[in-house]
Amino acid sequence: MLKNLKLFAIIMIIFVLALPLNACQRLNRRAEDVLGRNEENRDKGYDEGEDKSGIPEPGTLDKNMLIPAAQNNGFDVTYGFTDKTGRFVIEPRFKSVEPFFESGVALVTDLSGKMGIIGKTGEYIVEPQWNYIFYTDNIFLGYKYEEYTSAVFDKNGRMLFQKEGYIADYSEGLSPLGGEGYLDTSGNIAIKLDYESLDFFKNGIAKVAPEYFGPSHYIDKNGNDLTEKVSSGLRMYKDESNNLFGFKNRQGDIVINAEYYGASPFYNGYAIVCVTSDSYNLKYGIIDTAGNQVLEPEYCDIKRMSNGLIAVGEKVDVYAYLPEEYFNYCKKALYTPDLKKSTGFIFDSVSDFDDEHVCVIDDTSVYFIDKELEQSRKLPELPGRGEFIKDGELIRGYLNGKMTVLDTKGGILAQNSGDIDLGDGIVSKKQVKLPTPAALFSYPVVSGLKDNSVEKKINDTIYHEMVEAYEDLARFDGPENTMYVYSTYVITREKNLILIDQDIFTYLLGSNHGYSYRNTIFIDSETGVRYGLADLFRTDPGVWEYLSAAVTRQVREKMDEMGYFTDEIVVGPDASFAVKQDGIVIYFTAGDIAAYAAGMQEFFIPYADLDGYIDTEGDFWNAFK
Repeated sequence: MLKNLKLFAIIMIIFVLALPLNACQRLNRRAEDVLGRNEENRDKGYDEGEDKSGIPEPGTLDKNMLIPAAQNNGFDVTYGFTDKTGRFVIEPRFKSVEPFFESGVALVTDLSGKMGIIGKTGEYIVEPQWNYIFYTDNIFLGYKYEEYTSAVFDKNGRMLFQKEGYIADYSEGLSPLGGEGYLDTSGNIAIKLDYESLDFFKNGIAKVAPEYFGPSHYIDKNGNDLTEKVSSGLRMYKDESNNLFGFKNRQGDIVINAEYYGASPFYNGYAIVCVTSDSYNLKYGIIDTAGNQVLEPEYCDIKRMSNGLIAVGEKVDVYAYLPEEYFNYCKKALYTPDLKKSTGFIFDSVSDFDDEHVCVIDDTSVYFIDKELEQSRKLPELPGRGEFIKDGELIRGYLNGKMTVLDTKGGILAQNSGDIDLGDGIVSKKQVKLPTPAALFSYPVVSGLKDNSVEKKINDTIYHEMVEAYEDLARFDGPENTMYVYSTYVITREKNLILIDQDIFTYLLGSNHGYSYRNTIFIDSETGVRYGLADLFRTDPGVWEYLSAAVTRQVREKMDEMGYFTDEIVVGPDASFAVKQDGIVIYFTAGDIAAYAAGMQEFFIPYADLDGYIDTEGDFWNAFK
């Protein structure tokens, strides 16, 4: 479903000469500078509350670009768009929004959770009836899960076609459809091919295979076999006796014995291959057309980039279990297509940007490298982490966990800052901590309170409860012990009560699924006191029996539907809860009282049903009522 959108940022590096030795020396010097500069702060990651030197000035390409902005509504928050002065131009009526695209449209999610596309006056161009819409290859793809329907819209939001089933990402105007071929943007099959495995096009070339896990070859955008043109006349074959791959020449003679667990077709004289002692222990290398090892198969993965560079993941222990996702976060080196120049293993992330450049992240910044391993002088460098795509003449992506649109000089044109005015001069600013390449913690810092000591107390509580309490989850100890962690939150204020609802998603690389956690925090803006469930009620112990009975009754009503593990729930003072306008919600993390696939379980209890138990004279109640 969602692409992993993840975490990014940037500062500069300039290659001057084209000599291989100089290129390597410059990159190695940069790696040494980065390590020395970052030694003290590496564990801490990038906090936006720290020194911001190097962050670009606001962009000037489009002074009229609308800015995503949030409005506090007490128990919830809505989003709209403001101009540069902070005046709402599109009223905050959405659950979430993204910055406008260069074409003048924006993705929004309505209060029911459905996505649509709006224009600059806020009118719907695509009605909010889609579970998910995202941008790829200058078009928008939309999905309706229950109806099993997909649609393709042009960059202006005009529907090009829709069809039953799933439409994969487009690349170079084509989308792979297994068993049929490649769809064009009109919904027609542009390349008929009844192959099971169809890859995306890069520079007019795609890898295809008649069957999954079978020999593959390259084709062009007319469907022509490119074995003679780009693969040196060598074709992959699979030895059915051992299920390993090798290569044969035009005459069908074996040139390279079948000794590889996996391989790619030859491309300009080189092929990526992998060996294994079992199906979980893959090591990648590169061979030439004579079968000689140019890079020994000892790396966690190797990928060809759209601009021709080759990204090589770090060496790994021969016995290490290698989850496929590890390549996204391990140290990587870039090689030129002829493998004569390389950078050294200094990059945490490498991603395609366009046919000329890749986007890279090192220990301190994100920037762009061309096919000669030179840093682009036309594209920016920014501090922190980021990953970007082209949006016409603009640059779009996540910069330190915030969706950001920049001009080509790095000026920020628009950003989902996450900041929000909580009223009475109190402002919440979103901060981001990046302790490892695979972890991002978002948390708010509030300011504008009259009492500085209360303000500090509140911020200390927030940081402890939202970052420090979960920071140990962010492990990055090699391929067998790396945990992806991503946290988001919503903050609002009703009277004197600050309400924070945090979501944390964790995933141990290589496991079957991740885990989600919810963390609700309620703090008095007058005193800095954090409230728990017991603070809402009088000391009458009967409230716990009542809450237990109320939740148990709802469980039994849905027992057949949800398949709960038990039909009797005990609710105590430490129960997880959320405060709503008309009642409270007792919630349980996915997997606690029902199967993980059933998701988080919530049970609403109106205040009216708790009238005899609520402490209406208590600080908690009077903070928001």
